[in-house]
Amino acid sequence: MRVCNRAVSAGLVCAFVCGQALGGESAVPAASFDAKSVRLEAERPAAVSRTDSPAIQVLPGDWGGADRQDIENLLLAVARELWVYFPDRKLRPISVAPTDRHPFVRYAKGPSGETIIHLSAKGRYWSQYAYQFAHEFAHVLSNYDRNGHRLVQRNQWFDESLCETASLFTLRRLSATWLKGEIVPYAHWKSYGTTLQAYVGELLAQPHRVLPAKASFADWYRGNAETLDKSPYVRERDELVAGMLLPLFERHPEAWATIGYLNLEESDATGSFEQYLANWHRNTPPLQRPLVERIIEMFGFSRGS
Repeated sequence: MRVCNRAVSAGLVCAFVCGQALGGESAVPAASFDAKSVRLEAERPAAVSRTDSPAIQVLPGDWGGADRQDIENLLLAVARELWVYFPDRKLRPISVAPTDRHPFVRYAKGPSGETIIHLSAKGRYWSQYAYQFAHEFAHVLSNYDRNGHRLVQRNQWFDESLCETASLFTLRRLSATWLKGEIVPYAHWKSYGTTLQAYVGELLAQPHRVLPAKASFADWYRGNAETLDKSPYVRERDELVAGMLLPLFERHPEAWATIGYLNLEESDATGSFEQYLANWHRNTPPLQRPLVERIIEMFGFSRGS
């Protein structure tokens, strides 16, 4: 499977552009957790849910022959996998348009104040639509537009990594949901859960997503921190970080609500990563802080106050 490099353009938040090839299902290593996870389990709030969906409209355009209603039904299913953890969140309506470039979400709003997301997926490659939209939807949930429209923000790499995590998480959850026959847009799509599994399995099997042998994640981060700050769209590094974050969010999916407290401070786009995490911790409600604390510790920093 080919994954294209991300391109950076003014006024955009960029995402990965996935290739079209689908292969056999790949085994994904089971998550490994230490004693700190026991504290996370004990302190996490009760699971939350909501039964509504965000307002999503797929606009006319070149979708490679795919039916717009099919795309819209799929994107609603994708959004629900994350939306369920934001019971009190309100969003602008989302319009989705095709692009021949990379996927992105616009900073500028549409004529009615709607958020505009562009996807490059075409035809009936439903895995690509799901993967790309989950990434861009996570940008929306993590307040991508709060810190100005800088071409490159200092801590943007972490947002990109989180949104990659959201894509992986969503595809794995969606595949399980469909294979169980729960909330499938069309009955004949149920078996497509296997294809979603294969798609995300191929992604997770890519060698660059795994830490070098005998390396700790904190050591890896320290060795790559400068590059991450200067080049937030280097996909191999962002995807490795996503691979480290995924087990935490899969074990504690309700913690997705914490991304709603990112990017709320003026210094988030310019300050140090340590300060960025400290701001995230401070802005997150106390009952939702344990996973943020775990992430802070993963990167080798002291827990925020």
